[in-house]
Amino acid sequence: MIEMVAGLLIVSAVTGGVCAFTGAICTAGRVQRQNYYPGRFSEWAVCLTLAAAACTALVGLYGEIWGIILPIAVNLTGIAVYAVKYSVSRAKFVFTGRGKRLLIVWAALQFTALVAIAIPGSTFKALFLSEFFAFSPLWLMLAAALTGPIERRRNAKYLKKEAAFYRNIPAIKIAVTGSFGKTTVKETLKYLLTGEYTVLATDGNKNTPFGVLECVKKYNGEQVIITEFGARRSGDIEELTSLFPPDYAIITGVTAQHIESFKTLENIVAEKFKLAKAVETKRLILNVDNAAALKESAKYPGSVTVGERGDFTVSHFRENAEGICFLMTFDGADKDITVGVKRRKRLIIKAPVHGRHNASNLAVAVAAAIKLGVSAQTIAEKLTSFKGVEHRFEVKRSGDVTIIDDGYNSNIDGVRHGVEALKRFSGRKVIAAQGISESGREKAEINTEVGKIVSDVADVVLVTGINSRYIIKGLKSVGFGGDIRRFGSFKALEKALPEILRSGDTVWFQNDVP
Repeated sequence: MIEMVAGLLIVSAVTGGVCAFTGAICTAGRVQRQNYYPGRFSEWAVCLTLAAAACTALVGLYGEIWGIILPIAVNLTGIAVYAVKYSVSRAKFVFTGRGKRLLIVWAALQFTALVAIAIPGSTFKALFLSEFFAFSPLWLMLAAALTGPIERRRNAKYLKKEAAFYRNIPAIKIAVTGSFGKTTVKETLKYLLTGEYTVLATDGNKNTPFGVLECVKKYNGEQVIITEFGARRSGDIEELTSLFPPDYAIITGVTAQHIESFKTLENIVAEKFKLAKAVETKRLILNVDNAAALKESAKYPGSVTVGERGDFTVSHFRENAEGICFLMTFDGADKDITVGVKRRKRLIIKAPVHGRHNASNLAVAVAAAIKLGVSAQTIAEKLTSFKGVEHRFEVKRSGDVTIIDDGYNSNIDGVRHGVEALKRFSGRKVIAAQGISESGREKAEINTEVGKIVSDVADVVLVTGINSRYIIKGLKSVGFGGDIRRFGSFKALEKALPEILRSGDTVWFQNDVP
């Protein structure tokens, strides 16, 4: 009996250690993605922790053997859950210097707690120790909370020192922010300015202080620098503008993106428009097709507004299989855009991209390019060969199936625009949806609305991720009669596609963030 108990304790300790490590790495990836803020304790981590607590209670109720076997089961379950979650997550942990320090603090916390429990030496304490590893995500988040203030002070000091040279760079500096369209506007503007200027821009969607710093350190005499500013919490934009002060500011619009951390739309608007305060009003460009930006624009008279009701007016939007077309009208000559000049210029924009939202994105970039002296004729000619930005309603062909990669579509307006664009494609419509992430307390309401919206055009809806049940609820609430299929992971969904798709189908991937 003693030998069996000892053997089970060893198995429990080993499985517990593996469970603890996989849980820590899985949680650390999520924390790292959130700029090392602890965030909310994931639902699956809560369930596993409760299971561990239940096992602890069973130790006292049912004796030693079950008190060891059940924790082993919890540990094995934890390993499986963490491994699956990590394999399908985009938030893979990267062993950076800060990441390693976080793991060291986590290990110290967990070890200290386990030793403290085991010191009295009772059977209950020893057995409890064997399954306490399942609490690993909680200790990791505690480690992030404890190290956060120290790390942020350390980073602030480093960034201030490393970014000091930026103020003295003799280049035109443009910063782009917003809840959506940042990367598309940045890449479009870079495309339009190249040839007239030498241009340096941040890579992809790198929009944190370290991401921007990585870009500007590559400066080699370029005439224009375009940076993308992101914000997950209050103070992020203010930090970026203090480190990398812009000459021009572009705000693409504001929605409830990241409302989980901001709590209210008003807080998001206030944060994004801190960028507006960093430049002269006449050098502020706003997309007023967005309701929040339109409302805020009244506070910035003299700013350059773009949209159906903007200084740069967008109208006569058309779309077909080849792309989009729209008319822009604006005041002034190409090299002297001055609000108040009565002469209106007309510019027809044609581009091989899709979606009304992309018309807004292109129009904002066009307005900025014109303000910087690029001729209307040059802009019109260049946009006819502009292929758009990867993962932003990117249309591709695979045999006789049309694939629309909209992996970064993560706001409700984007879903609406995507559905409208999808109507213009032929064949059966297959929608692979994961809904809107980081929706906070409005998660259920927003993702139920996603289901209602996609029902308007879908023949088949494939759902996966944490928002699946809400999307399905939305579909059923409007009597959707098509095929609904739910998958345990995005990889499983992709694997099933060859059996689902038919010749002539159009498949739209709406948001690939679980």
